[in-house]
Amino acid sequence: MVEQIVYYMMRFRKQLFVLAVIIVLTMLSLIKVPEIDNRLTGYNVDNNPYDSVGLRMAELFGSKDPVQVKVSPEPTTTLVVFEALELMESELIRAFPGIRIESLHKASSLLFRTVNSDSSVFEMMKVAGKIPVICNLVSRDSLSFLMVAYTDHVTSFDPDVFDRIIHEPYKGIISASAISLSHIQLQTEKSIRRDYTLILPLILLFVMIFIFYSYRSLGAIMFSAINILFSGISVFFFFTVMKVNINQVTATSIAVVVVLSLSVSVHFLTGFFFHEAKLPVANRILMMLRFYLVPVFLTSITTAIAFGSFFLSDSLYVKQFGLVSAASLLTTSILTCFAAPLMLGFIKSRSQKPFLSLTVTRFQAVILRNNRVISIVLILVLGISFFFISKVTFRTNLETFIPLKTPVYKSYQEIR
Repeated sequence: MVEQIVYYMMRFRKQLFVLAVIIVLTMLSLIKVPEIDNRLTGYNVDNNPYDSVGLRMAELFGSKDPVQVKVSPEPTTTLVVFEALELMESELIRAFPGIRIESLHKASSLLFRTVNSDSSVFEMMKVAGKIPVICNLVSRDSLSFLMVAYTDHVTSFDPDVFDRIIHEPYKGIISASAISLSHIQLQTEKSIRRDYTLILPLILLFVMIFIFYSYRSLGAIMFSAINILFSGISVFFFFTVMKVNINQVTATSIAVVVVLSLSVSVHFLTGFFFHEAKLPVANRILMMLRFYLVPVFLTSITTAIAFGSFFLSDSLYVKQFGLVSAASLLTTSILTCFAAPLMLGFIKSRSQKPFLSLTVTRFQAVILRNNRVISIVLILVLGISFFFISKVTFRTNLETFIPLKTPVYKSYQEIR
């Protein structure tokens, strides 16, 4: 059966290559640039009673996305700080009609029964910390307080504009740091864009350097680059067909599919370069297909099944990630198998000797020479690992969704 398939692929390699090109061009014509989905609701578990109650509470009482602002005042009078808060509030209302601001200055008539307007702001905060409800706005060390902005009736809220207003210099205020769901979502979108424009190209550059180091062939680089092109087109095609947007989870589909599908290229290149360069190119490709077609097919199928199992998850984002990754990986593998018999014929060998990477050969020799010791160590590691399973923790708090080393994460740490 395998011999017949290999013979068919070699005999009709030009037709298969043309078919692969037609499929790629068809997918490319149907692709629409996906939007970046920065919402966190896609992480919600289906039929979660707590999520349903939360949505109902938001409908009844509003306050779906309050903005918490940590305000650090200067050592000045209460009146100066309250005037600064009123000025900040007026600027926010002008920028966001319908916004509602709550802070200590709204309780001035109550606070001024105990302290004077000329009293120190820190003395005022100590007094406020003893008053029910108002005490929730004062920090435990009485050195800062909260300003809460409610955006329920704001038609268009821009966290960047909000931050720009509160970061303006106000007499009596040292600093102000804001955090909200909108801030987190905006920072998530920025992080996704950064990953696409910086991290993914770095991964591809590293992979290309590794392939060139291993095969010493520009043809191998071109073959791998075409495989990467197949991967990217497949992922964005299934983004379009399945109506999936790019979010924190599905964004990883591109890197995952590109790296995993490159294993198909590595299999084929290794099989091609391993045989003597003096052999006819057609014979080398034929032998490569005989040895590597079945492993490539089985690897792609099992990996796609593994990713497809994520469809059983109750989280929408995880489902989308699994489906897109599985479908893209299978499609890329098929396209590479169609194109490889013809494309490999244009690759020139770097020498007349069989391809053997010195690094891999030395590593293989070390493993074979110390196989018993290595096996015993691995068995011990496996046995010890069972005792650490109970120590594995699962973090599901909001902090896990905030990109690290960002202003939003810093604000979250301060307010928390």
